[in-house]
Amino acid sequence: MIRRRLLGLASVLLAFSFVPAARAGTIAGRVLDSGGAPVAGLKVAWEPYRTDEQTLVDETKGVAPSSLGETTTDAAGRFQVKLDKPGLEVSIRVMSGTLPGALLAGPYDSSEDLTLDDVELPAVEKISGRVSDETGKPIGDARIRATGGLAFEEEDVVFYAQAKSGADGSYSVANAPANAGGLSVRAAGYSPSQQPSMQRRTTVNVTLKRGGT
Repeated sequence: MIRRRLLGLASVLLAFSFVPAARAGTIAGRVLDSGGAPVAGLKVAWEPYRTDEQTLVDETKGVAPSSLGETTTDAAGRFQVKLDKPGLEVSIRVMSGTLPGALLAGPYDSSEDLTLDDVELPAVEKISGRVSDETGKPIGDARIRATGGLAFEEEDVVFYAQAKSGADGSYSVANAPANAGGLSVRAAGYSPSQQPSMQRRTTVNVTLKRGGT
């Protein structure tokens, strides 16, 4: 009887020893500037995938998804993300600096090994202006987001830059994606302003209307 139990226990231990470990998926890519040169030292983060509806709620609340991890691009502009949790879906964010940032929404599955197309960050242009209410009173702490790309293009990658208005309502986005794009402005207690444009001006004054939930 004891021998039989020992054999049974050995079989169970042997079975567990052959259970495959959860495999980490990888996401690799390369970041270039508008001239095709690699961009080194850029921070690349991965975060939980958010649907369009969830993203809209985040933007309304003025919050961003928590980062699950970060890495940086090497001298050749390359990065690699390792995902060690099975069943995880993520988005990849190239953080903005002197160049625009980029959001690769995905979702990208942690069970896969992927090599992404090169991410070519657009050239920058400075956008500035003033945010005020309908009476002309300045609105401080408004969140300004400049995005690049045309409305009819596939949004596999969204290029963006962000800033906040000062107490006098003035704002400046030094690293906005150049050429066509849109501008969104949000502030607590006001209806958001969305200004899609194929010929965006470099000076944009925005008037917000009082709004509720």
